[in-house]
Amino acid sequence: MKPPLALTLVFAGCGPTTVVVDDKPGRGSDTAADDSGLDSADTGSDTGSDTGTDTADSGDDTDDPDPGPQTGDCLEYGVVIDQSAHLASGSSFDSFDSTLGAYGGANVGSVATISLNGDEACALLNGSTVQGTIAVTGDPEANYCEEWGAAVSGGVVELVTPATFPVVATPDVGDNQGDVKLTWGGASTWNADARYEDVSVAGGSTLSVTRSAIVVVDTLDVAGTISIAEGERLDLYVRGTVNLGWGAAVNTAGSPGQLRIWVEGVGPVTLAYGSGLNAWVLAPEAPLSHVGTFGGALAVRELATQWGAATHLDTSVICP
Repeated sequence: MKPPLALTLVFAGCGPTTVVVDDKPGRGSDTAADDSGLDSADTGSDTGSDTGTDTADSGDDTDDPDPGPQTGDCLEYGVVIDQSAHLASGSSFDSFDSTLGAYGGANVGSVATISLNGDEACALLNGSTVQGTIAVTGDPEANYCEEWGAAVSGGVVELVTPATFPVVATPDVGDNQGDVKLTWGGASTWNADARYEDVSVAGGSTLSVTRSAIVVVDTLDVAGTISIAEGERLDLYVRGTVNLGWGAAVNTAGSPGQLRIWVEGVGPVTLAYGSGLNAWVLAPEAPLSHVGTFGGALAVRELATQWGAATHLDTSVICP
């Protein structure tokens, strides 16, 4: 995969600062020197918790609905990318643990892990900063290029076992209720499962989620506020595009795990400058373009960040 011309012109050198073969660079304890963390055989879905007391199970354990990467209840890495990452100058990645509270202060870490699946996966950096690790399938020398001014604190590792993507399947939540269009000063509440077409939340308007719900929409366009009550969660399935414009504040006062955005198709997903989002974005077929402030976890086809993009990866999303 060749980088765009604009990026090629600023190359100062190509090749990772550090190349380490490590099957599962997990939350930070699993390093090249101390492989005490997750291993490729330990996916977090069923690691031996079934004992002889489970007499109804024949031993195959095929009927256990254990949480795992495919269900979206946890991910193997903070960022899972299928094809390519273009991390431009002025964008940054770090980590935090949402179980300890909001990002900031003492709750800022350096164990963000970005994984790229597939032989064609490529990570390009131009002056961006990753406080953590980049893991690429195949030869890191071939699939990673560190450009001028880039920094990856944890180095680059070989991803021996590609990360598992979540399965996105739109649930049946009843009849289509049409569009939701909130204009300046408008307000609306979601408190039950529902199906809508196009949802737009204009600047100065607020959409409040007061009870946990599963909502299916065709498109999502936000420049206003979406808030989720403490202790509640919204599973938002989007069949088309997701666009967060300038001023959008989507679950910015809540924990990322309170909002899961499932993108069924090819998107795209866009976070504009001045937007904020705390969520898990599960979009295995869609590209994500990011210039805002994001907290949570990503599973996307492609990732592109531009100047000013700040990505805070939530380590609590990592499968145990």
